[in-house]
Amino acid sequence: MENLVNTECLNCGTDFNGNFCPNCSQASKTSRLTLARLFGGDFLLGFLNLERGFLRACLELSYRPGHFANSYIEGRRKTYFNFVGLLLVLLAIEALLWSIAINSPVRYITEVIQASLVANGSELIVDESAIESVLRNQKLFFIGVIPIAALVPFAVCRKLNYNWAEQMVAVTILLSLNTLWGILTIGLLGQFPISFEAYAEAYKFVSYFIIVMDFLLYWQLLSKGDYHWFKRGVLTAVCGAWAIGIVAISLQLAMGFLQSAQA
Repeated sequence: MENLVNTECLNCGTDFNGNFCPNCSQASKTSRLTLARLFGGDFLLGFLNLERGFLRACLELSYRPGHFANSYIEGRRKTYFNFVGLLLVLLAIEALLWSIAINSPVRYITEVIQASLVANGSELIVDESAIESVLRNQKLFFIGVIPIAALVPFAVCRKLNYNWAEQMVAVTILLSLNTLWGILTIGLLGQFPISFEAYAEAYKFVSYFIIVMDFLLYWQLLSKGDYHWFKRGVLTAVCGAWAIGIVAISLQLAMGFLQSAQA
């Protein structure tokens, strides 16, 4: 008979002997996240299990995103929704809200670009459906460049002892954070019959708020590394600015592909 070693559950902290925690049912052997594991069959099969803490994940993501990322990366998997499924579900909710909205980011960006063209003397008319396509593609582009977005945090935050794949998880959680707050603010606001001008002002405020939340994620994430507050602040600025820059680049790439397709 196999000798079972006493284990502390990474999810709930319960001490037990066996293959599964008697309190939360998480497996005793919870491997670190690696590239092979991220794309493994068992991992991918469970990523849309809605019974595994979707609402709790959203709640913690909304105000303590970095601590949420640390908990997930360090093995607290049973409590939380799978990070890939979390992003996909949030993107689906966002798309649904946009499709039924009175005011939406699609209209806001269309209006901004059209006003810029008019100010420059151009007679071109911006196609709102084309802008919607850009925003959709931008999400896909950002998902594609997550490995690049994770490179700088992996290189400079060595005291975290997170590998590249684990930093990719943190970046994916950052994208979920941006999507969640977009849903809770301008996504829901767009359902109400308010003036477009009021919506546009709210959109600007929310954009700055989400940037602050991105920096908060890295500030909280770095709490694990036992950094001096000054170095922690510098690393937060570097990692946050890099991630925000990658988001901006992904939007430019999406715009470029759209222009090529229309040429």
